[in-house]
Amino acid sequence: MAAPIVPTAIVLYLRAKSEETEEYKNNLQRVENDPNAKKQAIKILFNDEKWRFYLLGTAGSWLIFDIAFYANSLFNSTITAMLGLGTEPINVSVNSLILAAMALPGYALAVLTIDKITRKELQVIGFIMLVFLYLCLGLFYTNTSGALVIVLYGLTYFFSNFGPNTSTYTIPGEIFPTLSRSTAHGISAASGKVGAFLGAYLLKPLVNDYGLGTVLVICAGLSLFGLMWTYIFIPSTSQEKHKQAAKLPEEDSQTETEASLMFIELREF
Repeated sequence: MAAPIVPTAIVLYLRAKSEETEEYKNNLQRVENDPNAKKQAIKILFNDEKWRFYLLGTAGSWLIFDIAFYANSLFNSTITAMLGLGTEPINVSVNSLILAAMALPGYALAVLTIDKITRKELQVIGFIMLVFLYLCLGLFYTNTSGALVIVLYGLTYFFSNFGPNTSTYTIPGEIFPTLSRSTAHGISAASGKVGAFLGAYLLKPLVNDYGLGTVLVICAGLSLFGLMWTYIFIPSTSQEKHKQAAKLPEEDSQTETEASLMFIELREF
């Protein structure tokens, strides 16, 4: 239980030693000069069409993903029981280790590729694979060998991590203006928690009424919805683009036409 303290302490130490960006320093100076700057930034987050559109995208995609992801997590014991390892605590732990061994490489691959592809592409790839995997599991798991089912089920975690489980957290931490970024990220994260609640509360009972296969097909449908939501609402940003896009109107000398063109460009896949 105490093991996570070690990596957490390392992260806190490294963060405390890291140098703040020039953008952050400029905004800190701006707040010191104008105490109302923070409030104005948050107002712009809700009043400006671009930021409302992006907030709908980040909050909505996080919510949709977490409905399926957290519901899927509730099926672990049912799926892993197909390996015949038993239901004793030690056996459940072995089952969890098997799934973790398949899930963790997804995070590693995401770290290695996140700056080589856009965050939106990462999210799209993940959702596409989740649609395929959930659909295969839902339609064929009763007629498929236990080992293959475990592989397919483990891959849902792999492509969650190499996909929306990484990107839904990363995107709102990058695309919004510095002064309102934590607010936008908090709203997006809270939407994800609502999705987690809905997944656990609504989908778990459906397993008893309609069977696991039906619920897995529903998860495939949710992933397809998340894919479409991502394509419509999430901007396709590189590191340079999101630095430019995450400026408030007061910080930017662009004309209204140029700002609109950037908005259109960021929406392109």
